[in-house]
Amino acid sequence: MEEIEIYLEKTREELDNLIDELDDFKDEKVLELSCKLDKIIYNYLIMKKCK
Repeated sequence: MEEIEIYLEKTREELDNLIDELDDFKDEKVLELSCKLDKIIYNYLIMKKCK
């Protein structure tokens, strides 16, 4: 579980860095990926809390 948390955190940081590097923050693909990743992280944390 800890490895997944570390991976999710690193992935989130990478995505944040990509967003920061973009000239257009509202690029649809970036926002879509960001939302998907947020949902994955949220679902993982809920699952972890329920155990």
